[in-house]
Order: sequence, then C-alpha cells, then structure tokens
Amino acid sequence: MIADSSTLILLAKSGLLDIFIKNNKIKITNMVYEESTAEKESFDAKLISQRIRENKIQMKNIANINLYNKLIHDFNLG
Repeated sequence: MIADSSTLILLAKSGLLDIFIKNNKIKITNMVYEESTAEKESFDAKLISQRIRENKIQMKNIANINLYNKLIHDFNLG
C-alpha cells in the first residue's frame, strides 16, 4: 500500500500506525516522507522516522515521474 502524508500522520497521531503496519506493507515516496516528518520534534514525525529506520515503512521512488506530474496537475494537487 502506498500511503499519503495525511493518512500516515493521522495513523501515527491516533496510535494506530503500528497496528496498521502489522497488517499492511506501507510504502511512501520521498515527498510523503518530507511532508510527514517536516515537524521534526513532533511525536508523529519521530514515530514515522523510527518506523522507516526499522524498515517497517519502506521508501519507494516514483517510477513514472511524467504520470505523477500529470496527476498532480489534473487533480490540482500541487
């Protein structure tokens, strides 16, 4: 499962991230990592960073950057 930053942050804040990780493989992009850990001292950012270091959340590169940019543009996400 590819997670977005909002979902990842809410799972961490609610205390459900570890439960979710047990049942799902989570992959995130570098952009999601940057957004999710922007507030370095927050509990959720620290938890997300720790789970990445533990390889419980995996980093995934965007395979088709052109498609990614088109989706961002088409859905007014950026």
